[in-house]
Amino acid sequence: MSDKEFQPLTGDPDVLEAKARHYESIGEAIQRSVKELNKIHDLDGYKSQAVSKLQEMSKDTAEYAALAGVKPCSVTVGDAGTRWGSCSSEGKIRLSWRLILAPAEVRRFVVAHEVAHLRHLDHGARFKELEARLYGPGLSEAKALLRRVGPRLKRIGRRR
Repeated sequence: MSDKEFQPLTGDPDVLEAKARHYESIGEAIQRSVKELNKIHDLDGYKSQAVSKLQEMSKDTAEYAALAGVKPCSVTVGDAGTRWGSCSSEGKIRLSWRLILAPAEVRRFVVAHEVAHLRHLDHGARFKELEARLYGPGLSEAKALLRRVGPRLKRIGRRR
């Protein structure tokens, strides 16, 4: 049988069905993203802006981590449905891609928040002190802005 001939899948039918659903959901997410991108007239300009904002978040992450005396194991960008960011106990920070659409102070707040979690995995007093030290003046305004614009941003790229 050549490489290009059809090869049937074998294995546990429940596992195969779960994999099929997973790949189907990825395909649907890609199709939604393509539809959103097709609405944009100046795609290259938007790509350039997105890269620039991702670079800003990377720079902010490095600066905040140095201030906190920590080092993340990894920083990735993904499509979290309900969170702006997360930090695992292994030191992995994950940020929502939708942050590129948010105002700079919101991006900085989320990054400072997640970097603070590298030191404190809870939201206790020491965490809040570190978060405030990392972000600096205007923390409460940035949080309020995220609460105000966040719901609209979370709808972007989602099925209606």
